[in-house]
Amino acid sequence: MYNYIIDLNYKYKCNRNLPHKKAALFHFVGLTKPWHTWSIFYEECSPFKVAKLSSPWRDEPLISPRTKNNYKYAAKHLRFNGLYLKSIINYLQYKVMS
Repeated sequence: MYNYIIDLNYKYKCNRNLPHKKAALFHFVGLTKPWHTWSIFYEECSPFKVAKLSSPWRDEPLISPRTKNNYKYAAKHLRFNGLYLKSIINYLQYKVMS
């Protein structure tokens, strides 16, 4: 497989994931990207993590939620991964920005 499209927002909607280990190129579609703090749970982001560690940006932190939609998706991913208090905090931030 040469090319693989990944939508990390699909992770909390479905417990199955398509195989991606043999892909040479990844396209992250949707709002959640591997450089967001709420995507750290997913194996699909490991190629990004490897690339980041060997780049000039290795010491730069991942991006935290900043917009209304960021907080909404962060809350969903945090809840899906069992971080309920952080999920509630992000959801409340989303509601405040509405």
